[in-house]
Amino acid sequence: MAIRGIIFDLDGTLVDTIGDLTVSLNHALITNGFDGITVERTREIVGNGVRRLCSEAAKSSRIEQVEAVLAVMRAHYAENYKNVTQIYDGITELLNELTGRNVFLSVLTNKVEDVSRDIMKHYFSSWEFYPVYGAVDGRELKPDPEMLHKIMEMRGLSASEVLYAGDSEVDIQTARNAGVKSVAVSWGFRPRAELAELEPDFLVDKPREILELLDK
Repeated sequence: MAIRGIIFDLDGTLVDTIGDLTVSLNHALITNGFDGITVERTREIVGNGVRRLCSEAAKSSRIEQVEAVLAVMRAHYAENYKNVTQIYDGITELLNELTGRNVFLSVLTNKVEDVSRDIMKHYFSSWEFYPVYGAVDGRELKPDPEMLHKIMEMRGLSASEVLYAGDSEVDIQTARNAGVKSVAVSWGFRPRAELAELEPDFLVDKPREILELLDK
C-alpha cells in the first residue's frame, strides 16, 4: 500500500538545533555550578526529553539538582531557540514535493510541546503539519507508541500507510513499537554506523531519498 502520511521527529530530523540547545544547556549547567559540555556530547545524549538531557549533562540523578538545571535551561532556550537553528538542506524541497503529492505531514518529538509548536510556526509555516505533538507533563515520551497511534487515528491512517522518520535509536524503537516502518536519517545527531546497527526499515542520507520510499 502506498504511503499516505509521514510523521517526523523534529530535532536532528527537520531542523539542526544542536547549537542553540548546547548554549542553553551550558548556561543552565554553569549557572548551577556544573561544568559545561561540548556540542559532541550534547549530540550523544539528546533525544530522550529535556529532563534526562539535563540529568545526563550534569551527571546527577538528584531531583533538586536536575530540576534546577532544567528550570534555567527552559527559560533560556525559550528566548534563544532561533539564534543559529536552521532547517536542514533538502528539507524544504522534500516538504514541497510531499505536499504536492498530498502526503499528510505530522510531528512527534520528545521536545517540549510548546517550544516545538513555536519552532514549527517559525520555520515551517509554509506547510501544514497536523498535529504537532511533543512532551507535556503526564504524557509518556517516545519510544512509547501512544501518541504515534493517536496521530494515525486522527489522520485516518493505517500502519501500512505511515512512515516515521527520525535520527535516533529512540525514533527507530518508536516506529517499531507502533508497528510502522522506520526511516532513519543520517544527517542528524547520531552517526550513520550507529543507526545502521539498529536495523531500521530504511536508512537515508538525503531528504529527497524519502520520496523513493512512498510506494515501497
